[in-house]
Amino acid sequence: MTDLALFFEAFHLLRPLWLLMLPVITGLWWQVRQGHVRRDLPTDGVAPHLRKALTVGSGNRQRLRAIDGVAAALALAAIGAAGPTWTRLPDPFVARSAPVVAVLKVTPSMTEIDIAPSRLERGKQKIRDFLDLRAGARTALVAYAGSAHGVVPMTEDPGVMVPYLQGLSPDVMPQEGANAGRALELATALLAEETAPGGVLFVTDGIDPTDVDALNAAEVPVAVLAVLPEGTGDAGLDRLTATVVRVTPDNADVRQLDRLLNAAYRRAMLENTDQPWEDRGHWLAWPAALLMLIWFRRGWTMH
Repeated sequence: MTDLALFFEAFHLLRPLWLLMLPVITGLWWQVRQGHVRRDLPTDGVAPHLRKALTVGSGNRQRLRAIDGVAAALALAAIGAAGPTWTRLPDPFVARSAPVVAVLKVTPSMTEIDIAPSRLERGKQKIRDFLDLRAGARTALVAYAGSAHGVVPMTEDPGVMVPYLQGLSPDVMPQEGANAGRALELATALLAEETAPGGVLFVTDGIDPTDVDALNAAEVPVAVLAVLPEGTGDAGLDRLTATVVRVTPDNADVRQLDRLLNAAYRRAMLENTDQPWEDRGHWLAWPAALLMLIWFRRGWTMH
């Protein structure tokens, strides 16, 4: 689920009865606006050049008037008083990001240098960027080839994971192959010990077709960072129902993956009835205040 879809699902008003003020404000605005019809000055006895100097807004009856700014400010105040909200108040004792297990493929194919410095090293760099983006969030590390191994358990300290990440290479893996299904089982077991819903991030250059069904049927959200050069495909990755993000030179790929993996977590936080909703109505006070500044302009005084 995207952030926009989650926003529309969670958006509601804490005090919706305040919206009843909007028809009243609209009616007052219309009444004052209609009463602002300019009366033509008499032509007899007034010199044309004096009549032109005494006429304000000639030929422009639709120009903005003071009542327009007043009505807009009052409407914003009414909507703000209604209490728009779409998030819960943050719990200081709960992490703001979902727990994630980063699963890194460590096989000879990952040592290819078609992505500098190599697929494996770029994958490690992306995991470090992911850790920096989620500073303080719980993250674990799993490495897999023919077998899967928990390298670092869930930790909130990214510095603990970095040296273990740097030491991973195909030479330290006991079995050849690429058993992504076993890696998923291990990652799911790590997430089962967490109190909050989390997800699995695969950093890989391909998925064995025999593991595709297992990843598609995963009980936890799965996202994949494809460490492949542009224009290179993989039969296993193409068959995944999970979101597959291509590696990018900047952090756009990492940010997208973080949003995807946090979607289920944010939904769980919204469903936590123990936490009150966060009133966002005060945000509308700023545009209302800017509209009030116009009242300092000469000719915009409301009587």
